[in-house]
Amino acid sequence: MRSETDNLSNITYTKATSSSTLEPTELGCGTGRNTAKLLLPPSSTKISSIHALDRSPSMLDIARQRCSAITADSTTSISSTEFHVFDAPSDTAPPEEACGADAVLSALVLEHLAPAVFFGSVKKLLAKERGHLLVTNMHEEMGRGDRRGLYSIEEVVEEVVEEGRKMGV
Repeated sequence: MRSETDNLSNITYTKATSSSTLEPTELGCGTGRNTAKLLLPPSSTKISSIHALDRSPSMLDIARQRCSAITADSTTSISSTEFHVFDAPSDTAPPEEACGADAVLSALVLEHLAPAVFFGSVKKLLAKERGHLLVTNMHEEMGRGDRRGLYSIEEVVEEVVEEGRKMGV
């Protein structure tokens, strides 16, 4: 089984075969755990900017602090990491600067949103021709116990796949 870091490295490695840089958007960045990974080599070597989205301003504050600590102590080549409030279920448009992303990363978010809402947001964010989507989901052990507000992905895998197809992602 691959770790999330391996998947992030694969996206940046794929982009490394071209001369351009990667501009990812993270949908549901939470405390910035994966955003921070993007700031570190080898991922950071081909990334020009990062847009991190979350519906919670307090989570974005934590993510901003986490990432600031990394950029203060490193020689990262990433020109900017921007944090934006985005509430996907409200059907508001995502921040314009976060749209047209080369890659949309989303870890542990899909189980919080209806598939149509999730993929509708991804479609708004992802570049039409060259975009990559990396989605990670809860391991079944993580989802045991109190599941208020969570969608059971095990029960709706077909629905998730079908919704992604309908949205063209």
